[in-house]
Amino acid sequence: MDYRQAPENEDFWYTQVNTYDFYTLIEERLFSQIQDGDSSYDTIVELRTLQYDQNLFNAPPIGTPVIESTYKQYRKNDSATKDSFMPEEDQWKIINALNSSCNRFTAEQFADEFAPVLLMD
Repeated sequence: MDYRQAPENEDFWYTQVNTYDFYTLIEERLFSQIQDGDSSYDTIVELRTLQYDQNLFNAPPIGTPVIESTYKQYRKNDSATKDSFMPEEDQWKIINALNSSCNRFTAEQFADEFAPVLLMD
């Protein structure tokens, strides 16, 4: 969350970019940088899956953004009827795992930042 709040990244997080531009930026700047072997790797990958799920996409391979020409292959079916396909308990497992590896923030703060769907249920 510190990264998201850094002044030099304000344009990245707070401008009105479309979904595909956002996924391209987030893959290039964040997820393509993570490496297997980091203690929080699995949690970060699960968090990435959660973020894609909340926009009704299956997560593509790391470093591969969903773009306008490929979105159909990653789009979840029956998306008009659900806000998320991942069960709420699985979403909370991801948030709690994130809280365990980085406990500077509460699970509720992480949920507020990364999983707004949890707070609306």
